[in-house]
Amino acid sequence: MPGHQKRDEGNATNLKQAREENEPKDQSSLNEPQVSRKRTRKDLEFEWDRSQLRDPRPTPERVLLPRRPENELTEEEKDLFKGPPPKRPRAKGCLNAYEKDQMFREGAKRNIAHSFHELYICFDEGPKGSPTYDEGGFQLDYRTVANWMKPQSYNKQAMVNGIDRALKRAEEEKSRMAAAFFEGGQAPEDGGWLGTFDLLKDKVSKDLDIAWHKVTPAKVEEWVKKEFPKKIHAIMLRPLSRPRRGGGSFL
Repeated sequence: MPGHQKRDEGNATNLKQAREENEPKDQSSLNEPQVSRKRTRKDLEFEWDRSQLRDPRPTPERVLLPRRPENELTEEEKDLFKGPPPKRPRAKGCLNAYEKDQMFREGAKRNIAHSFHELYICFDEGPKGSPTYDEGGFQLDYRTVANWMKPQSYNKQAMVNGIDRALKRAEEEKSRMAAAFFEGGQAPEDGGWLGTFDLLKDKVSKDLDIAWHKVTPAKVEEWVKKEFPKKIHAIMLRPLSRPRRGGGSFL
């Protein structure tokens, strides 16, 4: 899917354009009662208080502000974003698996807070369609989404084997990244394995100006070759304050 490397607050022009595309064009809609006004992605967006972030630099390749996921909304808030319910393929009788799947997809496309909302929109747009952005504000890659959408048949053992392979690969990648990133070649044993590597990837992504989710062991090794200073454990273990979000109530 065609795309460009963009940043959030670090690229004000691109961010402003993306925001304008998501804002209602009719000024009168802003004066409608909050309960009746049609909701958009902008109502779900938030921004971290960057003064509270360990590394306040803009996030590379982020185009839109991140949005709140459905599991963080109250039941009352969820109802504001669902949209009309999908129409049943037939009025009577039990639905088959295909019909249930079609209703699920249609419901996700109408519900802008749904976790799969952007994925189904991107898939429907096709490889030459308009750009689609995920919950984090990053542009989705159509080929990746299309591959995820392919029907796959699994038996129980195949699923277990797949999980085992994924866990093993993840541990190998973490060890390889730690060996390159930290002085001494080992990550701190702080009990915060996930948080430690989130911070590692955040640092490397901003130094190399690439999206956070594109940081791989190879990218960390590239980071070392560019002679960025390796990190000592104490830097990664500084107490973290909880960053505050911007934004307000929907109601």
